[in-house]
Amino acid sequence: MPFVSLLPLLLAAASLDTGTVKVAVSPVFRFAGDLGYVSTAGNSSVQTLNFGDRISAKAGDLTFSQQFNVVYGRSNGLAVTSLYRAGLRTDLALRPTLGLYAAINYERNTFAGLRSRIGNTLGLTALLLKSPR
Repeated sequence: MPFVSLLPLLLAAASLDTGTVKVAVSPVFRFAGDLGYVSTAGNSSVQTLNFGDRISAKAGDLTFSQQFNVVYGRSNGLAVTSLYRAGLRTDLALRPTLGLYAAINYERNTFAGLRSRIGNTLGLTALLLKSPR
């Protein structure tokens, strides 16, 4: 196992200061969420529950984001809505005005006739016009 015996030496060499200035980039995390419940009574009785979240993390030129939403409703003991959505996305900033992204999304809405759908996307982002603030 010659590689194992060289590992401490390689790690020490990699940690040597080469005189360059290292700027620590701290990741930025963001979270947004919502939760709702609606209950109505009258000629019919309906209860609906919804939940959603969006989480993103940025580290350097990469941004990772995740989102999830669910809406579920019952009326007179029967499910009347059942909607699920989820997605993952990664963005790479090539320049301040140009970037690439990749995303995958999932959706299920049985009451709209959609048992499940998975879509993936690759794309280019560009800032074409910026107005002064």
